[in-house]
Amino acid sequence: MDRGIRVNRVAPSPVWILLGPAMFPTEKVEEFGTQAPMGREAQPDEIAPSTFFRACP
Repeated sequence: MDRGIRVNRVAPSPVWILLGPAMFPTEKVEEFGTQAPMGREAQPDEIAPSTFFRACP
C-alpha cells in the first residue's frame, strides 16, 4: 500500500473448459474437480462476472 499498488486476484481452480477431455486421460476427466471445495470443477460462466468486475476501473 505504501507504494500505491493495489492487487485484485481471481484464481479459480480447477475450471472446466471445452478442451478438458482432450487434455487428460478418460479416468482423470471423470475425477477432474473433485478435489475442489465444492466437490466439482467451476464453470467459466460462474467466474466470468467477478473477473470482469475486477478488470473494470
